[in-house]
Amino acid sequence: MTIDEAIELLKVAIEGFPVGDCSEQYYKAMELGIEALKRIKYYREELERNKILKVHLLPGETEK
Repeated sequence: MTIDEAIELLKVAIEGFPVGDCSEQYYKAMELGIEALKRIKYYREELERNKILKVHLLPGETEK
């Protein structure tokens, strides 16, 4: 799964995630995950653009 795919799936999950006692915490955790993935993607693009570092994939992540 790519970072872009993960971000999109998490956005969809936020809309239909189970409601319950801890639902607000789940929503916050998913939003945090989305923002973290966006930052990883941004920093990787900057590193590769400047030829500073070859980045490694996260566990479960695939290339495009």
